Amino acid sequence: MARHRAQEFGLYGTAFPWQSGSDGSEETPPELYNHHSRRWLPDNSWRQFHVGLAIAYNAWVYYESTGDIDWLSGHGSELIIGITRLFASLAEYDSHDGKYHIAGVMGPDEYHDGPAGQHGGGLKDNAYTNILASWLFRHSAHIFNDMVEHQREELETRFEISSQEVQTWLNMAKHMYVPFNSDGTISQFEGYDQLEELDWDFYRTKYHNIGRLDLLLENEGDLTNNYKLTKQADTIMLVYLLGPEGLVEELERMGYSIDHDTVQRTVDHYIARSSNGSSLSRVVNAAVLAWLDPDRSWGSFQDASWWTWTTPRAAPPARASIWAPWPVPWT
Repeated sequence: MARHRAQEFGLYGTAFPWQSGSDGSEETPPELYNHHSRRWLPDNSWRQFHVGLAIAYNAWVYYESTGDIDWLSGHGSELIIGITRLFASLAEYDSHDGKYHIAGVMGPDEYHDGPAGQHGGGLKDNAYTNILASWLFRHSAHIFNDMVEHQREELETRFEISSQEVQTWLNMAKHMYVPFNSDGTISQFEGYDQLEELDWDFYRTKYHNIGRLDLLLENEGDLTNNYKLTKQADTIMLVYLLGPEGLVEELERMGYSIDHDTVQRTVDHYIARSSNGSSLSRVVNAAVLAWLDPDRSWGSFQDASWWTWTTPRAAPPARASIWAPWPVPWT
């Protein structure tokens, strides 16, 4: 079904659905109801092709954790190569900047499904999508390294993989475009830096629970696409998966030079502009801050625990003033 879905889009490889039916078909509803405005709104969540990147990432981490080369040469390769081919067909080369670009997608932040001033259409160059796609291209090109000769030959034959295709993956990994804001932080997507700042105090005062800013802004005759805000961790997810130093190294492989301070400022930028509309957002923030700022991490972890077990309108408890030992689950 994932291969069939890719073909429906005119793409190659496998496109796993955002919300899967029992048969693997896409079941994401085309609309959602806003109980504030009593209007039906388009739901473009099906554009979250990055779900495939998560599947490929998990497949690779499973192999690294188990060393199961037989699984990698079988089911693992089928997952990883199919998803790699999907993103290779999504990426387009621009001869003007010598970079590959990915358009028409939605990142983990479901508040932005298109450019400012319009519903839908997808985003261009979502940083999370592009950087993980680069990571995937590089790992897929090296998928044969640990295999014995007969496994490599079987894999090349089964998927009709040529040395030219593998070289293309390496080239894409090296030349994938990443947008940056004017202050040097990683931009969530191309055009993000030109968006307006939101009056957070107004919406917190009027609605109290701002977890679904997309519905609140639509009720006000506005769009989340117009503002620098996020529903949940998006760019920050790169730090969650790769770690601060891992993200620095990954960008260096892509030709971009950033330092630890840039990672810290990037994380701070998006935490300050998130409504944390998903309970998982605070968990991700806590994990990332455990690397960057342990005191703040503990507070975020407390918030995540509190919001999981109480209603969104309840006030969180007073935070601990010092870092306390805690068996954090992400380690």
